[in-house]
Parts: sequence; structure tokens; C-alpha cells
Amino acid sequence: MRPPRGRFFHLREIFDDLNRRFFQGEIRVQLLGWSAARSRTVLGHYDAAHSSITISRWLDSAGTPRYLVEYVVFHEMLHALYPVGRNGHRRVVHSAEFRAAERRFPEYERARRKLKELSAGVG
Repeated sequence: MRPPRGRFFHLREIFDDLNRRFFQGEIRVQLLGWSAARSRTVLGHYDAAHSSITISRWLDSAGTPRYLVEYVVFHEMLHALYPVGRNGHRRVVHSAEFRAAERRFPEYERARRKLKELSAGVG
């Protein structure tokens, strides 16, 4: 994992701002940083065992809107609040409660549309 200060975005500043605005400062993460690889498929990852959030270095770009980086960090922060559950033998990574909380992000719809554009190679 690379440090939180990227070329265009500082993940610790984004995390701290989101934590204050949406989580009353209650999300605790020991490690926060950019990925070593520039993945376009895995944009973020929360690791409960290591108390870490890793964000794809692919997003640390002049062409990436800040709200998109904020959304991905917000999404990974939600994983700290809503751990993976079980429904029988099936793992439930994004529960109904998780999805409802995710929709509270102010730029949720805009971020989801932008992610679809990027995954389709449009943007």
C-alpha cells in the first residue's frame, strides 16, 4: 500500500472529512492508502483484519472528480460499520442496511452514474 497522499487527492483528509460529516468521528482505520497497482476493477477495499482501507491508484488522477474518490472512500468506510454477514451459506457483503446507508452519500446517484461510464470506457 502506498501512502495516503497521492498526486491529486489526499486520502487521509478525505477520510477525516467524511468521518466527521457522516460518522461522528467513530470510524477507526489504522492504515489508509493508495493501492500499488492501478486497478480499474477493484476501486477500493476494506480489510477488517488489518483495519485498513486501500483505494485504487487509478482514481488518483486529474480527470477524476473529487466526489467520486469521496464516494469510494465512503463506501469502504461503511464496511467498517456493516461487517460481512451470512444468509445460510451465502456471504452478504452489501446488506440492505449497507445499501440504505450508502444512498445517504450526497452524490450517490452521480457517483454511480460516473462509475458506470468509466467501466464502459465512456468517461
